[in-house]
Amino acid sequence: MFLDEIETVDDDLNRESVTWRDQTFSRSLTNPLSGCSEIGPVDWVIPVGYGFFDAEIGVAEDAAEPDASVTFNVYVDGDPVVSETLTVGQHQPLRVPLSEASRIRLETIIDQNRRGNCNTEATSVFGDARFTN
Repeated sequence: MFLDEIETVDDDLNRESVTWRDQTFSRSLTNPLSGCSEIGPVDWVIPVGYGFFDAEIGVAEDAAEPDASVTFNVYVDGDPVVSETLTVGQHQPLRVPLSEASRIRLETIIDQNRRGNCNTEATSVFGDARFTN
């Protein structure tokens, strides 16, 4: 079940297709980040029967600041389970065990060196974010 099909608890990420080199992730959640604003963190209630959260996390290649980095944080039932920092154009698979959890939170934060600029500098991506068995 893709997260773009599920209502969030509060805020919401953008829903769009993202391509990295030769891979397209058509059911992605994105967050345009700047030093002055960002969406989130965003929470979902985990549907019963799913054991994992899977996504391809990364920073879109078309960033205004090519040396920006973004930290991806994932929390399960309030506990931190992932904290990965990636730079523009980098992406990697992510698999988070859910083991009877009820809630997941996704958060992305642009690096501290960018906090003075209010232009969108980089876009974080949760490519094809979904709950799986």
